[in-house]
Amino acid sequence: MKSKEEVEKWMRDEISNPIIGKMIMDMTEAGVPYDAIMKMAKILIDNTPNVEKQLVEDYMRDERIEDGDTITSKIEEFADIAELNDFETVFSVYEVEDINTLSGITADYMTNGLDATQIQLENKELTWLELWAAADNLYKKIGDTEHLFVESFDVIQNGDKTEVQVFFGS
Repeated sequence: MKSKEEVEKWMRDEISNPIIGKMIMDMTEAGVPYDAIMKMAKILIDNTPNVEKQLVEDYMRDERIEDGDTITSKIEEFADIAELNDFETVFSVYEVEDINTLSGITADYMTNGLDATQIQLENKELTWLELWAAADNLYKKIGDTEHLFVESFDVIQNGDKTEVQVFFGS
């Protein structure tokens, strides 16, 4: 989602300024006297920040609703996958579009970064589902029943081995 500042800049550069500029050009070409054009343009320009503010607020609200719908559908999708695979953890990496795609992560083992408990991994690029399965196995091995949300993965070079640390949240 774009930041509010990005939306405001886009609104000004792509909507407000071109509309006002086109209006002035069209009126000039139509032979409207310059003073009349400037009088009308001033009213429009003075009111533009109010209109832009409302449009930006509407846009940001709609984007939040759309993002909320996306997250809700991801929660449901991941819950179904967890049930099919007998996972005890909840996958909360909502940026993942397709759980079966390659993650870009290759590592020798996985840890939670907090203790020495680890799970060996196939040293190949893993899918998001394979990472989740490994994280679920690590979760079960650790025995921490409070932190069951798989929230992120960090790859760390540890000597000649590559470690992926999973962050479990509650």
